[in-house]
Amino acid sequence: MTNNNSPFPPRGFPDKAGSYRKVLLVSWNRMGDLLQLTPILNAFHHLHPTTEVHLSVARKFVDVANGIHHVAKILPFDFGEVLDQSRKPEALVTLHQSLRSQIAALQTEQYDLVVNLTHNRLTALFCHLLNAPETRGLIFDEFGYRAVREPWSRYFFLANLNRGQNRINLVDIQSGIAGFHPGEPLSFHVSDDVQSQVDEQIHRQGFASRTLVAIQTGASQPNKEWTPASFTEIAKRLVQNGITPVWVGAENELPRIEPLAKSVSGSWNAAGKTSVAELAALLKRCRLLLTNDTGTMHVAVCMATPVISLNLGTPLSHETGPYQAGSRVMEATIPCYPCSFHVECLHYRCHEVLDVESVWTEVAAALQLPPGKGIANDVRVWTTGFDENGFWELIRDVPEYATPEELVAVVWAEVWKRELAHRPAVSTISDSVDLRLQREYIPSSIPEAVAKLSSRFAALQHILNLLYDGIRDANLLCQCSSQRDFQQIVQLGEALEQIDSEIHRIGIVHTVWRPLLSMFVSGKDALTGTQIEEIAPQTLQLYHDILRIGEQLFSELQRIENSYGNRRKTTVITAAGVS
Repeated sequence: MTNNNSPFPPRGFPDKAGSYRKVLLVSWNRMGDLLQLTPILNAFHHLHPTTEVHLSVARKFVDVANGIHHVAKILPFDFGEVLDQSRKPEALVTLHQSLRSQIAALQTEQYDLVVNLTHNRLTALFCHLLNAPETRGLIFDEFGYRAVREPWSRYFFLANLNRGQNRINLVDIQSGIAGFHPGEPLSFHVSDDVQSQVDEQIHRQGFASRTLVAIQTGASQPNKEWTPASFTEIAKRLVQNGITPVWVGAENELPRIEPLAKSVSGSWNAAGKTSVAELAALLKRCRLLLTNDTGTMHVAVCMATPVISLNLGTPLSHETGPYQAGSRVMEATIPCYPCSFHVECLHYRCHEVLDVESVWTEVAAALQLPPGKGIANDVRVWTTGFDENGFWELIRDVPEYATPEELVAVVWAEVWKRELAHRPAVSTISDSVDLRLQREYIPSSIPEAVAKLSSRFAALQHILNLLYDGIRDANLLCQCSSQRDFQQIVQLGEALEQIDSEIHRIGIVHTVWRPLLSMFVSGKDALTGTQIEEIAPQTLQLYHDILRIGEQLFSELQRIENSYGNRRKTTVITAAGVS
């Protein structure tokens, strides 16, 4: 069962179509992460059916992997055990030996491509030891240093370091890393036997003719969980409207869910009683899923079940929202949302801001019930969809006041999509940016945001000038290296260090330009070789690449300033004339 809401067919490996004989995908994270890589497998199947794809997963998620189509071989990995060993210094030798023995068996597969989609140091070591001809994602180089060389992989880390600027969903990022343009849906296979068993269970419960709404109260971390009392109130209102709430969740969530289920007469507690496949079959029969940011949300998407996702704590809606069209995402519009990964919140105010009346308004609308009281002023609601170039996106229900940071984030997204995409865009950057500015923001607020942003253009211009200087000096360094002019090589190396240091300083001080710095730093880290003849040409190319991106950003922001800034001035003059 798949949910195909993306308007464009996929396109992958424009320069290497069909050249991969055998590929290994490495994903040792949670259930949701596995489901979010299914578009990659679908793309391989449709575009390169002769490519054999293997999947390395944490052993506890083998049941999830078994429901994923187009996998030639599932390779369980005892990630938890290895992680425990890695915390014991005395066990590091044993850990290394264990990895070596597992990798020795995998090396016989002779993978052409390994794609690391977990991006931690352990998977980087694992992928490095496999020694495949090509590896994407986080890896260790031959000297033991971390390296991120593939552009989409570098964007993944850029997005993590600059979360407020990211507007690209993790599914699209992972597809890009694997070499595909967005276009394939999330998918999970449910056999006819499992579906029949679940349908029979629904019948035995007496709910065959009832409208079912699934509720997932748990999440991987407490900061992501809406309050139990709030979920309970929603469930009671569903019952009052003749709808059956179905509590879903893992067995370890039962202590949290059982009291809620008992307090809502007429609800059905299915938590801890289903396999992943049975959960999918149950969600297929539900009219709606109300959930925190969880793996269950991605299961629902696989089954084409609409979702209302409550994003609280650390999840960023743009990164991990439900990958389908027509679902809803709700979040608090408070300065501290989303939480930083590195800060423990002492009071999750977002859990209170996202109130019952706002959530019920969305639930009632989705089920075509009498309307609720409306959405609170400090709650934001998004609708999920796909943009004109095939990328997943969120669309605000209500336009908001623009800020300089928002304007830059909109432009960044369109620049990155065109810079990294595996097929040409069907619209210009300016057309896409204008569409979002006009749709997402209150028109009168844009000129003021542009005016505030204009004062920061000097810093961006300074970065671009530094990149020009870097190109000049790196070009000279390439010439000197062939002539073995060691004195000038030292002088140019010191000049380049000063340029890099100044770029770093500006990027740290001016946060709106920091993504440019992040891409630059990751590019420097990814340089290969030890000789100046090897490093100098790569450095020159890096300066060219970052300059190209920076100039696109600067040009588009100048256009916005000229367009919307002139409107602001005209408005002021007219007002003055009237007065």
